[in-house]
Amino acid sequence: MSKLKIVKGYIPGSIGRVADLHGTYYCNHWKFDLFFEAKVATECSEFLKRYDDSRDGFWNALIDNQIVGSITIDGIHAADKGAHLRWFIVSDAVKGKGVGNRLIDTAIDFCRVKRKQQIEAYIDCYNPDTNPFKWRKREIVGSQLKNNIQNLLD
Repeated sequence: MSKLKIVKGYIPGSIGRVADLHGTYYCNHWKFDLFFEAKVATECSEFLKRYDDSRDGFWNALIDNQIVGSITIDGIHAADKGAHLRWFIVSDAVKGKGVGNRLIDTAIDFCRVKRKQQIEAYIDCYNPDTNPFKWRKREIVGSQLKNNIQNLLD
């Protein structure tokens, strides 16, 4: 694997690539359609238009200048609700190669520096007993986030 770079902030093509990664993954695994991919693209675009470097984080993982993963910390409601982890995704081509861990570490480090006390994550968990999955909301404090997400990915 070529050298991995984590790049903060918007780069040309990042909105489309984040929507592409989500659309492809969720279509292949849960048969999501145009509505979901369009929602990701729209919300990601709206977030980046109001992006404030003092409270928000948006990172892309690049290998050979190609976006292979992304993660976002939306800090607009951090003071009262905690920072919101959004659009965390890694391409199937690089899963298991540490890309997701680097993105999570970057987001957690950002929250520590910005003194965000909690990170709110909406984590999708496949459950064969539901049709086809259910959403769980979890509030995770400090270092529990990495362990919690890692446990879900294993």
